[in-house]
Amino acid sequence: SRDVRLLSELALVQAKTGDVEQAVATAQRAQAVYRAHPMSAQSLGVVLVASGEGRRNAASLLAKARKVAGDNPLLAEARMVLAATR
Repeated sequence: SRDVRLLSELALVQAKTGDVEQAVATAQRAQAVYRAHPMSAQSLGVVLVASGEGRRNAASLLAKARKVAGDNPLLAEARMVLAATR
């Protein structure tokens, strides 16, 4: 669980600093470690939104994270970006 959190947080930092390609790879590693963890779903969904690819997968992951762990500002922002780019 700790590894998933660290990888998920690293992916979000990578995305914020502009290294979106690496962020996607890191978030995918977090998902591989613990697919059912809401933080791994959230980070992968958010970085997929940032990458502009995998829209359907991103929407599914964001919904999963929200359902399991509740809503938060990061999820809300990612959903708004996703909706705006449709």
